[in-house]
Amino acid sequence: MLGPFYVENPPEFPQDFDISRNLPGGKLFVQANVWSAADGPLANAVIDVWESDTAGFYDVQRDDLHQPTLRGRFRANSQGRLYFWSILPSPYPISNDGPVGPRFSIS
Repeated sequence: MLGPFYVENPPEFPQDFDISRNLPGGKLFVQANVWSAADGPLANAVIDVWESDTAGFYDVQRDDLHQPTLRGRFRANSQGRLYFWSILPSPYPISNDGPVGPRFSIS
């Protein structure tokens, strides 16, 4: 699901990279498994990630950031796994009547 702050062709980073680039905030370790319902792990799956800072702003909204921050592209390993570091983003509501609300939950 692409949102208004998606940027095409973000830089690709290696596993374990910190996309926060030392912005203040609580450290967040993200680990994901990418699977096909029919075939199991999806090796080399490409995943774009982007998030807001602790105040709710994305890098493209901040004049003080001169490189992609809190965004990047990761490639799943041979077992369909990827992991990286970031910071806890600012919470905001997700509508329950749209395409993402009923399918996703954050725990």
